[in-house]
Amino acid sequence: MDELELFTAAIKRWDPSATDCLPQYMKGVYMVFYNCVNEMATEAEKTQGRDTLSYARNTWEAVFDAFLEEAKWISSGYIPTFEEYLENGKVSFGYRAATLQPILTLDVPLPLHILREIDFPSRLNDLASSILRLRGDVCGYKAERSRGEEASSISCYMKDNRGATEEDALNHIDSMIAEKIKELNWEFLKPESNVPIPSKKHAFDILRAFYHLYKYRDGFSIANNETKNLVLRTVLEPLPF
Repeated sequence: MDELELFTAAIKRWDPSATDCLPQYMKGVYMVFYNCVNEMATEAEKTQGRDTLSYARNTWEAVFDAFLEEAKWISSGYIPTFEEYLENGKVSFGYRAATLQPILTLDVPLPLHILREIDFPSRLNDLASSILRLRGDVCGYKAERSRGEEASSISCYMKDNRGATEEDALNHIDSMIAEKIKELNWEFLKPESNVPIPSKKHAFDILRAFYHLYKYRDGFSIANNETKNLVLRTVLEPLPF
């Protein structure tokens, strides 16, 4: 835990000199991450016409704080309430961080008032993060439990509802996901929105890509040939003409 706290503090300092306080094996990881985020912010400035680094840093700081919170739960064996778990889990899944910097580098200007309707704390971002966290738990909670990671939406629901079985928890969460998907589709398509659909589309498409990984199994943690081939076809292989 001490080393995780040091790394989280270094992320918040955001300076290469922060590596002086890190164990040797963390120094390289920190610098790769530091340089990658800075480079993406430089690219984003070309499109957005403003410096977005502080915005990106705030996003990543929230993610690492959420990681640290989950590590504390694992270390102590603590099972939070369902609400407490989900609030933290929406951040720790990383959808916001994985979406923010890529969409800022695309050739789609996103003024701050529009970005706030796509990024946290917008309803669209909240729904997307909730769906992915819950779906990820449904697919991966057994594997996580085998590694000593007891806290999941399934275990937290069962803690909050004494006598509930795993099947009860899974049915409840599947119902939650279905309702949130309906609401998310409405957030994306609603005609009275102040944000044009093209401005929301890239964030929505990133959600769809993540969701596909968890639709039938945990395709992120278990990167089997199917997942690898999907990435190759999507990113590297040329489209046929």
